[in-house]
Order: sequence, then structure tokens, then C-alpha cells
Amino acid sequence: MALLERAVVGKILGRRVSFFLLKAEIQRQWGRFDEFQLTTMGFDCFICIFSYVEARDEVLCGGPWFIGGNLIGLDRWSPDFSPTSMEGLSSPVWIHLPNLPLLYWDDDNISRIASRIGTPLWIDAQTGNWGRREYARVCVRMNLANKLQAGVWVNG
Repeated sequence: MALLERAVVGKILGRRVSFFLLKAEIQRQWGRFDEFQLTTMGFDCFICIFSYVEARDEVLCGGPWFIGGNLIGLDRWSPDFSPTSMEGLSSPVWIHLPNLPLLYWDDDNISRIASRIGTPLWIDAQTGNWGRREYARVCVRMNLANKLQAGVWVNG
């Protein structure tokens, strides 16, 4: 169905929010991209259909997105989507890499280490400029169906 090609499915991770709050927050955060139709699917899932595929892609590539302090997991709509599963849902998440030896303090190594958690998207400006030494800060796109790792061991 062509309509659903422009759709994003989302799952609210955390406490329940009202439809009124969901709609108001999504309008505030995503209204700049395009007009959309919003429908809920159960108490923690929703589908948002945009007028253009480009707007859907802007939402999927942006974030992380929060509704009422709750993280939102997103994915393109597919016939396999299930409101009872986290499969396919992802979100950008900022992670810290504390106690990183200076030997590994460059974009390639930081990205390689962060890729053990998710797909690296951005390195914090302070990290890239060596402005902060307590930890490196990286935004990764995490698959929310995977178990969250407590950490990653780096040689050295």
C-alpha cells in the first residue's frame, strides 16, 4: 500500500502517555518536517503517516526522540511490524566511553568501539576536539530488540 510506504511506526519505551500528549509532542517535534496523520495501535505503539517519504526519512535519521520523558523506538512500517515486539525498532542514543586510553582517542577508533553497541552516527564536538578527557561521547543508532551491553572492553 503506497500510503504505508510513507509511514513510521513507533513504540513508547516507559510509562503510558495519553493520545493528547502524544499528538501534541509529535506535532511540536515533527511538524517542521511535514504534515502527518497519527494513529495509535495499543497503549504504547503508534503509526505516523507523512505526505512525503523524505519527511519519514528525516524523522528516522533524527532524534533521539522523547515523548513525556520516554524514549521512542522507531522504524519504517513493514508488514512484519508487531506492537508486541521490539524487533526492528531503533533509536539514536548517546553513549559515554569512559577511561578511553589516548591511543584510541581518534574518530576511527572511537567509531570502531562504538560500533560494538550500535551504528555510530555522530561524535560529540568536545570529543572530536579533544576538549573533554573524562569520556568520549558518541551517538549510536541502537537496535532496541538487542540486550543493552553493560560495556565494551578495549585492548589496553
